[in-house]
Amino acid sequence: NHQYLLILKYDINYDEAVLSKVKKLGKTKLKSKNINRNIVEISYEIEVKDNEDILNNFKDDEYILNASMISYQNDFGA
Repeated sequence: NHQYLLILKYDINYDEAVLSKVKKLGKTKLKSKNINRNIVEISYEIEVKDNEDILNNFKDDEYILNASMISYQNDFGA
């Protein structure tokens, strides 16, 4: 398993839908959340299996403006 930061930018009106999808990813840890007018940018520390493509979970949602994953090295317990 590998650790990543999942960064999502989306319309604030869909906050509950986004958070519901993130919870389905398994073990996550909120790292940051920024709100600028009606746009939210949220970062989660996530653990991903080698062949898992997390970004595909968000690609068809019109309320997701941007989805990114960044390799991350840290302990979940920290």
